[in-house]
Order: sequence, then structure tokens, then C-alpha cells
Amino acid sequence: MTRLEHGQIRPRRSLLQALAVGLDPDRPKVLAAQLVEAAVADLVPESDRWRRYRQHRLEREMILRGDVPMPADVTRRLQLHRAADTVRAQAMAVLHRPGALDDADALDQALALLERSQVLRDQAGPAMSFRIGKVRLTVGMGP
Repeated sequence: MTRLEHGQIRPRRSLLQALAVGLDPDRPKVLAAQLVEAAVADLVPESDRWRRYRQHRLEREMILRGDVPMPADVTRRLQLHRAADTVRAQAMAVLHRPGALDDADALDQALALLERSQVLRDQAGPAMSFRIGKVRLTVGMGP
């Protein structure tokens, strides 16, 4: 980054797009367009090989490690899905206690937890599926 700031290297479009994601994960396309427009005369042309390398590095090294921040709405939905899963697991733990199915208090507690889980799932919205390289991750596939 220091070499870029001092004008010792010319940026590629993919570098400016990666910077935009890091600087403003909620609106990376807008910022990337502004960066590219500002540097259009100095951009280094990208080959297909370079594009594949940058994509691979972004997917494998940065996204999977969590170095690239996600947009706020995606982060919020993921947190709500995770909370719904946790509350549902608590309900299942209550039901798996010995004698829980014959205990009205345990059934009421499990029902309240399941209802809370459903409210969280409704707030989170539909399930989300991410594809990072060859890995597919689906979040929010509740009952």
C-alpha cells in the first residue's frame, strides 16, 4: 500500500475494487467506480491470469479469514440467523432432558424458545447462500 501511495506502482482495476470493499463494504461499487475514474490514465491493464489470481486471493485468503468486512445488512442478517439457531438449540436441549416431554413447564419453556427462534428467523429474512471459490455456505435453513 505504501508503494501505491507514493506513486511507485500503478494500480490495477482489481486493486482499486479491493480497496473499495475494504473502505466502504456497504457501497463498494460506487467507491470503486470513483477510484477507477480518478486513476483511469494510470491503470495497468489486467490479463485473465491476473484477474483469476486476484479473485482466488480475495476468496481464499481474505474472505474466508474474515479480513474483508461484509455489508452491514448482511452482517445483521447473519447475526439474526445465528441467534435463531442458538435459541432453537436451547429449545431442543430443554426437550431432550429426561422426563421433559411429561413436564408441562419444560414444554412451555421449549415452546417459548421455539417461538422466539421463529421471530428471529422472520426478522433475519430468507436463508442466505454464499459461494466462495468451490465452497458453498448456506445460512438460515431453519425448520
